[in-house]
Amino acid sequence: MDKKISSSDKVFSASHVAPSPALSLNKLNAGYKERQVLFNINAVFYKNKITSILGPSGCGKSTLISVCNRTLELIPGAGVISGNVFLNGNDIYDTAASAQLIRKKIGIIFQHPITFPASIVENVLFGAVYHQKLTRQERLDYARHHLGIVGLETELINRLHEPAHKLSGGQRQRLCLARTLANQPEIILMDEPCSALDPSAMRHIEELIKTLSKTYTIIIVTHNIAQARRISDYTIVMTNGRIIEQDQTTKIFEKPKRKQTHEFIEGLIG
Repeated sequence: MDKKISSSDKVFSASHVAPSPALSLNKLNAGYKERQVLFNINAVFYKNKITSILGPSGCGKSTLISVCNRTLELIPGAGVISGNVFLNGNDIYDTAASAQLIRKKIGIIFQHPITFPASIVENVLFGAVYHQKLTRQERLDYARHHLGIVGLETELINRLHEPAHKLSGGQRQRLCLARTLANQPEIILMDEPCSALDPSAMRHIEELIKTLSKTYTIIIVTHNIAQARRISDYTIVMTNGRIIEQDQTTKIFEKPKRKQTHEFIEGLIG
């Protein structure tokens, strides 16, 4: 599986001059034990752009992003059946590729924020400290820096050593984002990061996503069609484990090519 993908393998509109690809999926099939979930997936995610993945529940959206950083294989019996996933042109499923390094380069934020039974600072540093040798002061500075990026340093300046579980849902989600950023990823995957948040917290996360896309490539699974339209540069629409359409977000919403896409956006299916 150690082949490289060509920049000529296009999946978006022929008239669209796209930026450089960060992650590419080529003829990908994946599933769980005896059940195949993804079928012949071809997709490109562009550098420093936000791509939303839309589709009905159970269509394979979450499986798709878990394939992108090799977390699917952590589930017994699950994994890639065939095909390739390329990070900067190199197949992440090549036998020589390090799954641990891939997961560092491609971080993931889940629907429900996962905090560890430790302080806010230690939650940020979890993972990052294994990749860097830092003094105690450097650790604190490093944590505060990434808390600042997600807008938590000022909010929590006097609470940095409190247990992370005391934070609100929106704060915990931003803490998880700070922890991911502390690992210095290239790509950030988000699996419905706003679905459990109130409107105010959701707006905060959306603003963060747009700001972070200047530095990172972001792929977000969402059931919120309006959210996808607000924040994403590109959109992928899935159904039954297949991609039915993918293009610039404005084209998907204003001039979809597929009837299924139009019906999903209008709420007629899903």
